[in-house]
Amino acid sequence: MKRIKFFSVSLSLLVIFSMFSGMTIFSRATNISLEVVDNAPMLDINATATPNPAASMNPSATPNPSTTPNPSTSPDSSPTPVPPLKLVCIGDSITHGMGDPKTIGATFTSYRYPLWQKFVKNNANVEFVGSRSGNFAKDCVFQALNGQTFNNKHIAQSGITIKQMDTVLQSELKTFEFDATIIFLGTNNDPEDKGTAEEVATIKANNMRILIQTVRGINPNAKIFIAKLFFPGSILINDKYAALAKELNTQQSPVYMLKSASDDWTMYYCQIDYLHPNKHGDQIIADNFYATLSAKIPEFIPIIPGVPTINAVVNTSKTISGKAIAGGTVTVTIGTKKYTATVNSGVWKISLKTSLVAGTKVSATVKLKNITSKAKSLYVIPSTPVVYPIKANSISVKGSATKGSMVYVKIGSKTYAAKTTSSGSFNIKIPKIKKGSTVYVKCKAGGQYSASRKLSAK
Repeated sequence: MKRIKFFSVSLSLLVIFSMFSGMTIFSRATNISLEVVDNAPMLDINATATPNPAASMNPSATPNPSTTPNPSTSPDSSPTPVPPLKLVCIGDSITHGMGDPKTIGATFTSYRYPLWQKFVKNNANVEFVGSRSGNFAKDCVFQALNGQTFNNKHIAQSGITIKQMDTVLQSELKTFEFDATIIFLGTNNDPEDKGTAEEVATIKANNMRILIQTVRGINPNAKIFIAKLFFPGSILINDKYAALAKELNTQQSPVYMLKSASDDWTMYYCQIDYLHPNKHGDQIIADNFYATLSAKIPEFIPIIPGVPTINAVVNTSKTISGKAIAGGTVTVTIGTKKYTATVNSGVWKISLKTSLVAGTKVSATVKLKNITSKAKSLYVIPSTPVVYPIKANSISVKGSATKGSMVYVKIGSKTYAAKTTSSGSFNIKIPKIKKGSTVYVKCKAGGQYSASRKLSAK
């Protein structure tokens, strides 16, 4: 499996309250004046850049005799490990990590840490790289996972803008090797980021274009991922970013958009100060990033298969079917027995020698490239009762259902019930029924209800 090294860059978020420097949130209709949100001074580029050890090697140096291959020695037959994908995260304070004041000393900051955890848990061949390390918040706690430690490398700085980051990249990005980048920038604003929302979005997109050109100037084959912004008023910027990604996307250096926030994103639950993500927000961002990364570069980042679906299983059926990720292998567990099926065009199906008893538990998982999904379970339901035609003025409802089941007849707000006979038939007494009355009939067996059958008195 290949490993990926990501490079992340993030910008500090907009400040909405008076405690932050004055930044006006823009809308489509109004003119605005935008300023850099964070007042933190720019870091000295030369001081923060980490030199590439390989760059200082003396090409004329004499090789160590002990490391010179012996031609008489048989070559190692073991396969050569695939180099990891080197990922650099570029951004402002969202990437740098602001910290969560509600859980100081006990939480991670920045989406990079939970993203790294997902890489480790799913055996992704990825390595974070960068010229900088650490977080803006100084008390972050990072736990080891599966014998691995989080290296916390990146190129990120609180309060930085797209133009400022471009200057940083021209100096620092060439100091290490990278294969892919996550660019999370655009929240902070340069002095010229003024005008209508449309004008500001266009300026930011143009600056992003220049930054991407800088990245490609250093690595023409870089895989580039642009993160969507989520602060109020960022819709237009994201639209410009998406158009830019489509325009600049090439086979040699693909450009993709990354979803950050999700539909269940809320300021109170996912943000520290109505702008910077807390640990829940960082986790949501990491989950969304992983989903796109695994879809675009699955050779490095395994896709986590979603939970398969199972169609309702009736006690008269000898097949079980459902949907799952294409190419996966579904395992169905019924008691102590297991059955497998290959997913074709998103659909799977298994056949049974005999039908199942109502109330039997059926579970299914899907496995794709050694990663198994969570299980989906349901219980076998009894078949829908067969009901004889009901005539007006009838005083009973007759039919057949699963043997031993309890049959329920509902007319209006009243429900009448009776158990089936040993042959499965039923005859339930009801008050004289009027023509046109609606009748619902269902049965219960093994703790499970069947689907209802609807009829009208004729």
